[in-house]
Amino acid sequence: MKNNLSSVHMHALTENFHFQPNYFNNLIKKQTGKTYSEYLVFLRVERAKLLLESSNLNVEEIMWLIGYRNKGFFYKKFAETTGLSPSKYRTQARGK
Repeated sequence: MKNNLSSVHMHALTENFHFQPNYFNNLIKKQTGKTYSEYLVFLRVERAKLLLESSNLNVEEIMWLIGYRNKGFFYKKFAETTGLSPSKYRTQARGK
């Protein structure tokens, strides 16, 4: 899940592991303290932060790489998690 964030769907995971969705969600929550959806957002934002810090990819390229297709939704989730827009995060992380 951590390695392929662009196409992680709960339905596919539950079928692959032969789990009921509620059981799978509870298992994730027990291990991480987050629901499946919250954990996926967390992983995607962490990957975006890493890419913003270490690559020259633009924000839209990063957004697509980590599995977001809606720019507004990505910006919203990123800002909720970090308190910054992706561009401001990159500027601060690079010390500019």
